[in-house]
Amino acid sequence: MSELKHGFRINTKTCQGRMHCMRACPTRAIRVKNGKAGLISELCIDCGLCLTVCPTEAIAATTITFAELDRFKFKVAVVSPALFAQFGMRDTPESVGRALLELGFDAVWEYSVDIELIDRAIAACVKKWPGPFPLISNSCPVVVRLVQVAYPSMVEQLIPVDAPREIAARELKRRYSQELGIAAEDIAAIYITPCLAKTISILQPAEEDILFRAKCSIGEPRKASSPASRASIISPSRV
Repeated sequence: MSELKHGFRINTKTCQGRMHCMRACPTRAIRVKNGKAGLISELCIDCGLCLTVCPTEAIAATTITFAELDRFKFKVAVVSPALFAQFGMRDTPESVGRALLELGFDAVWEYSVDIELIDRAIAACVKKWPGPFPLISNSCPVVVRLVQVAYPSMVEQLIPVDAPREIAARELKRRYSQELGIAAEDIAAIYITPCLAKTISILQPAEEDILFRAKCSIGEPRKASSPASRASIISPSRV
């Protein structure tokens, strides 16, 4: 089994074993031994509560630098709608997109269209669902992992439809690979979100474990999206 990835790390040199993180963890994934906190990786759901309660800041979010992205020939920022809400009314999505381009991205992909298509797919799934209710959205990787860890009998009730960020990443790689004539693996789809768990989900999707169990006869949502119809694409040629 490959090593599980998580969105934070514990600095044992700074940790004083004060157990705030252990008490806050909803899945008992952190234990304190010999005065230092340690992680039981397979129980961690990346909710981030431990990070917020540590009084010594011994738990920090993991990050990557732009230098680590230089191995990609084309870098696309996949922007969570939540990002635009962080700015004032005068800061339009286009101005935010320009700022991301100035930071070094080659293009910006705002995936509201993908979200709408996923909503339609979920509605179709619910109508045809033959199993028990309630159905649980898989858009939040923390919820998905919580179900997997704490309520495994309900895994079958997670909606077996790809999350919008996954659909967006596949579509943009397909589009830019065709337009630019470069391999899909040379295109970086970089998800920009304030949610720590979703950034990890891009590297190691919690949803993958449930998608093969799909019970709904629905087409892949991305096939309904025509690249030419996406007015929300921001690229250097557009700005």
